[in-house]
Amino acid sequence: VCCAEKEELIEGYKKARGLDLSGVNKEEFYLDNFKDRLNKIYELAFSL
Repeated sequence: VCCAEKEELIEGYKKARGLDLSGVNKEEFYLDNFKDRLNKIYELAFSL
């Protein structure tokens, strides 16, 4: 994991901890995040 990526993860984690997730469907939320991350990885891979 690259440094910038790590910083982003930490920032995201801090933000997520501050959010009220009680009304959120967690599976759906994580699936969306996972799809996002996967798309970014593919974009990066194909841009190299």
